[in-house]
Amino acid sequence: MARQRFATFGEYLQKLRETAGLKQEEVEQRSGGAISREYLSLLERGQRKAPSGQMCQVIARVYGRPWKEVWGNVQSEMLREPVTAEIRSPESTRELVAVYGELNEKGQEYLLEQARLLRQNSKYQK
Repeated sequence: MARQRFATFGEYLQKLRETAGLKQEEVEQRSGGAISREYLSLLERGQRKAPSGQMCQVIARVYGRPWKEVWGNVQSEMLREPVTAEIRSPESTRELVAVYGELNEKGQEYLLEQARLLRQNSKYQK
């Protein structure tokens, strides 16, 4: 697929499916049930939050696309979402997303693992 900008992750996902000539049921089959037809429909219509990194790996495999491309479209969606009051600033959010995008998969997993540990530690909670 040629480099293209999409208004939403759902639009990108629908374009992937249509380009592959697949029905939602066929995506469910190809994913081994990891992506249900209902879940895919909600994602494509923008009625579900962007998927996790693990789900992006499944999506990339099903459509034969690089994981970084799929995840990059998720990141774009995340940057368009309103920033909540809990986040210090939009700049820090962008920086964190940029750092994550610069890491290889092993580094990304490590960063997420560390973030989960921070979240569990009451010393770092609000």
